Amino acid sequence: MNQQPLSPQEIILLLDAYVANEATDQQRQQAEQLMAEAAEWKEYVQQTRQLRARVATAVKGVGVPAGFSTRLQARLREELPASDQAAGNQKMGDQEIEPLPDPLHRRLKDAVLQQPVPSGLRSGIHQALRQEGEADQPAAGLAQPQPSKIIRIGNRWQRWTYAAAAAVVVAFGIWGLLRLGPTAPEIAVTPPAQHSAQLRKVLNMGLDDHIFCAVQNKYGSRRYTTEEMIERLGPYAELLPILRSHVKDWEVVVGHRCHAGTRKFVHLILRQNDQIISLAITPKLPGDTLPEDPGQNTRSIQGILLFQARLQNLEDYEVTGFQTAKYLAFIVGQLSTEQSMNIASAIAPDIQKMLDGINV
Repeated sequence: MNQQPLSPQEIILLLDAYVANEATDQQRQQAEQLMAEAAEWKEYVQQTRQLRARVATAVKGVGVPAGFSTRLQARLREELPASDQAAGNQKMGDQEIEPLPDPLHRRLKDAVLQQPVPSGLRSGIHQALRQEGEADQPAAGLAQPQPSKIIRIGNRWQRWTYAAAAAVVVAFGIWGLLRLGPTAPEIAVTPPAQHSAQLRKVLNMGLDDHIFCAVQNKYGSRRYTTEEMIERLGPYAELLPILRSHVKDWEVVVGHRCHAGTRKFVHLILRQNDQIISLAITPKLPGDTLPEDPGQNTRSIQGILLFQARLQNLEDYEVTGFQTAKYLAFIVGQLSTEQSMNIASAIAPDIQKMLDGINV
């Protein structure tokens, strides 16, 4: 049976995994075949690698908060068994970092994400990238380079590269931050987050869909008719009247089904002036679950637990999530904690009833 051709978005995700050394053997073969067949995809990989190197250089110039290494190592001791800790320690050194095996790599990422981002990190990265960009400009009188084919693919890769900076910081910065220890300059930081790695991992699913679809691919600037949304939502079209009834200050402008990575989503985008928020719903996969007991930053509405966290993807986003028997649902946007919780509280009971009645 012939494989279905990959969409441009799927190709980009595949090549991103290849660059980050997170691709499976089959994905690696696919990526190398793509680069062999099309020069623009080879160029995409080369430019993405260059960006990762530039961001890594920028990160080195930003101070790390005192106590960061201690807190991170404590988190690793808490999250990792002794065998994995030893494996991690063997990777530390001044040479290029080797890719870490799963699940160790993912668990290390989760541990880093528990720590507050150093003050000035984002602005420092942006400044370094701007300076390098200015340095790369050709001198007066020299021929200007022509835009490559990959740049013409909707400028998607350029938007992605800056959104990926946070992930690059994690990928390149873990061991460097550990090595810095207490000699790092003092920087004021906020208290450590109280959410478990599992909770943040689940809530990040909703953030990923919002960033990929509404922000990077600019679906947040589109406007579908009600008929178009009903057609695209299919069996989930009942979400439209629920949102319009309970979130009257926001206009539902997009409703469709999409993918973020390998995950399927039912995605509705709401707009208020220039601000957008997402309702992202994804079927549960094995291991996908939110905690059963309430904790900090939770609310219960008609027996449904709502979990909230402020997550980062270059910018800060409030994510409030809840679960049904078969689905995870998220409200994502640059809102206050109270706004995010209030919207989720208003829609969660009716959405739970609707999703429990769907057999897809």
